[in-house]
Amino acid sequence: MLRATHRHSAHARRAPPSSRPAGGEVGQYLSRMTRPTDAQAQTWMSQWRTAGVALARIRAAELEEVGLWRVADELDEALWARVRAEPVSLTSGLVEQQRLFARAGRP
Repeated sequence: MLRATHRHSAHARRAPPSSRPAGGEVGQYLSRMTRPTDAQAQTWMSQWRTAGVALARIRAAELEEVGLWRVADELDEALWARVRAEPVSLTSGLVEQQRLFARAGRP
């Protein structure tokens, strides 16, 4: 399976305002959190390193499985789906462009 990846910005991962704790409640959550010991932190980092290697292997295997013709077919289908979704215009759009320029030029 071919997957597109992208990075999320920090604010995109925030919980909706209704599910976030109110200002005073944040302190309650933080006070219950404990700092991991050095051993726990080392174990956690080791697990993520191992997971990173495994995920890289999976990604490489998935990329090897995907054939060039399949990717080309999927891209072609995506293009034609977009073409089918939009009505075909019988004009070049020049008249509309000139109308927009004329409107933008007015004070």
